[in-house]
Amino acid sequence: MNEIEILSSAILAADGSSEALNNNCKPGYEQGLKHYRNHYLWSLIDTLANNFPTVLKALSENNFNFFARRFVLQNNSASENIDDFGDGFATFIAQQQELMNLPSISPLAQIDALLMNRFDNSYVKQIDLPGGSLALWKAINEHTDINNSELDDQQLETIALKVEDDEFYLVLV
Repeated sequence: MNEIEILSSAILAADGSSEALNNNCKPGYEQGLKHYRNHYLWSLIDTLANNFPTVLKALSENNFNFFARRFVLQNNSASENIDDFGDGFATFIAQQQELMNLPSISPLAQIDALLMNRFDNSYVKQIDLPGGSLALWKAINEHTDINNSELDDQQLETIALKVEDDEFYLVLV
């Protein structure tokens, strides 16, 4: 763990039992840290909502916050920039037992992740998803009818991130 991950883990220790903080803070810090911990937790949840807006729309705010909170408590922020938080969220969403009957959520999260990492040159710029994933993603974001949007696990589509005139586009390859 790097220093950022250690600090994140210490702040998010739900019971205030962080050895890193207990050894380095003055007595009575717990109450102040409780408020800071809550603010930090919600800041990371808000970051996930900003980075995964389609998943937020598909799940609704309360359901999204439930899974986002669970993710935050299990995954430390490794970056000094809070806006980078969310790597691994798409995989996390795909593994949630409560979402197994909603197979469209995982592809939506993967498309949001593709866009989230658009400035990272080391990140993959195309993904293979069930057929219809991009159409569903667009329908949700354009607030159009999603009733006719079905995913086809038997036929994959490749979705790529293209850059043209400093603008980013998702296209089928």
